[in-house]
Amino acid sequence: MGGSDSREITHNWELHEIGATWVISKPFGFPNSNTGTFYIHTAARNYSSGWDCLVKINKVGGININAKIAVKWNNKPLGPLTMINWTGLSDEFLFDGTPCQPPYNISCTIKLDDSINDKASDNPARELANVKDFFLSQEFSDITIKVGDQEFPAHKIVLACNSAVFKKMLTTEMKEKQENCIDLSEFDAESIKEVLRFLYGGEIEANDIDLLLKLSSFAHMYQINRLKDYCESKLVNNFQVDNIVKILVTIDNYDMDKVKNEAMEFLIKNKATVSFDDAIDNIKSSQVLRKFFSNLTQMKN
Repeated sequence: MGGSDSREITHNWELHEIGATWVISKPFGFPNSNTGTFYIHTAARNYSSGWDCLVKINKVGGININAKIAVKWNNKPLGPLTMINWTGLSDEFLFDGTPCQPPYNISCTIKLDDSINDKASDNPARELANVKDFFLSQEFSDITIKVGDQEFPAHKIVLACNSAVFKKMLTTEMKEKQENCIDLSEFDAESIKEVLRFLYGGEIEANDIDLLLKLSSFAHMYQINRLKDYCESKLVNNFQVDNIVKILVTIDNYDMDKVKNEAMEFLIKNKATVSFDDAIDNIKSSQVLRKFFSNLTQMKN
């Protein structure tokens, strides 16, 4: 690890294996600083057009900071990405068409920058004036979202700014770009309407568990970090003894560590009232449930 001065650090990480499950680097950070600890997260996605590699940087603890992040994957650069009042996971860097042949060398440079205007944003969708006024509006619509026999008007810039997957669809020679239509029929119309409501307005109307789990699935599939974070907070606030197992089974393969960590504490505190039959029936479908029962066994021994 090194850098040009105390306000810039570079961390290099070499991997020999990567897949669909996110892997995390060793921690790194600024020396003698209260800016927190940083981790590189990376995973690969296999699309019809080839492999894409994803990188995001997680800031844990410390004060919120303004910074710029630049990432290199085998010397292919992306960035800088501007982070305002940064805490938690950054947006994703998408390295498309990356050969998945080891070793993989990831370099991350973080530069503190107090000159960044706190009112600025790294996400152009948030910069659009009154973007929520264009929710389901035909005005300036340049893309159609199709769900079964229903269609929703949308705007490419809003979709691309929020989702690396949508951005790839709309900037490469894929069917969606050629036809100006994205078919999301694997989801129901209500869920897609709420996804669009969130992308344009930052919130959804309903907060029932079933809908939140569907939106979590969508956020995972289409790499929408803001929606994922929103769903995480809502799910954690709605834990009940009769829904905790369902939540854990559904989000088991999602990058939702906050839910998983909070769920473990919830299970421990409520082990007397949680349905153990239901939990045991689903133990193979949840890492958290397996860890919970493993801890119980150790405590008894």
